Amino acid sequence: MRRAATLVALGVVTFLAILKLSGFQASWEKFRTLDPRFIVAAFALYYSSFAVRTLRWKLLLGALDQKLSSVTLFSYLLVGWFISAVVPARAGDVARAYLLRSDRKISLRVGLGSIFVERGLDGFVILSCSLVFSFFILSFGLPRWILSLYQVTFSCFLLLLMFLYFVPKTEKRLRGVFASARYQRFIFFIFRLMDNVRLIARNRGRILLAFFLTLIIWFCDALVTYLVLMALDYPLPWPWVAFVSFTVNLVATIPITPGAVGQIDAVQFSLFSLIGLARAFRGVTILTSRLICYWSLLLVSGLVTYGTGLTRLVRMMSRKKGLLAPSIESVSRGENLVPEVSDCPRN
Repeated sequence: MRRAATLVALGVVTFLAILKLSGFQASWEKFRTLDPRFIVAAFALYYSSFAVRTLRWKLLLGALDQKLSSVTLFSYLLVGWFISAVVPARAGDVARAYLLRSDRKISLRVGLGSIFVERGLDGFVILSCSLVFSFFILSFGLPRWILSLYQVTFSCFLLLLMFLYFVPKTEKRLRGVFASARYQRFIFFIFRLMDNVRLIARNRGRILLAFFLTLIIWFCDALVTYLVLMALDYPLPWPWVAFVSFTVNLVATIPITPGAVGQIDAVQFSLFSLIGLARAFRGVTILTSRLICYWSLLLVSGLVTYGTGLTRLVRMMSRKKGLLAPSIESVSRGENLVPEVSDCPRN
């Protein structure tokens, strides 16, 4: 209840701040002119992207010899999104892996491996598209903070690739550092997780298809903002809208607040100012797109979480000092780890 109250309070403050910056009267007039046909299309487009997300996750799990129904994965995906929406730092990703283990007896190493690849694809596509579309607005001059964001993100990807390439060769050395059973189990967990990531990466056909699906997912997200502007009869050039959308998602890769509420809105307002969108249109576009992509989905995913009975698993996770704690504790104690045969598929 405290998290829910905090989220609502943060949402109200963000809503009022955006309206204040945009002008209450002017924003209200723009709200009244919204064309409902484009808004319905934006809703349909955004929710269809979750079917694509489900297909992508199923594809990646298939590379690890795990076959689950699309309905099951879709429900887990929405439960994970719901938890990420109310808890910072993408705790829903850990929750998804925990749901696979608790409900389907699939090792955490397998679940986290597939989600790790998912996030890697997301980050690569968002960064690449933001860079590509930034060339269309270079005449406006990119602020230093955006250039710094690109540098930091690119450096993180480079370090990650180096980590995946070089660290596996150090497993024997790291095992010899401490003789503690907990330490040995933790090292085993980390290296088997990396084995799963590399196993997926070696399946080029699945990775290419997953990359294509990732492009569809994030272009759908960008098109939502474009359709909202169309509903306002203020169509900006597509490259400008795409630049704003992909850059906002790049900033929100690591959400500071639950669901990045306030974080996304502030960055979006700043970027719309950069490209010269009128103040009243900024506020209406931001609030409407957030209604579609966050607040409506918060309601839908919450209903799915409770309607599918998965709240029992969420409660199990929350009893153990937060969502992240169960996976860390189970690793250190070696509890409920699926035998290695499920982590290292024969293919």
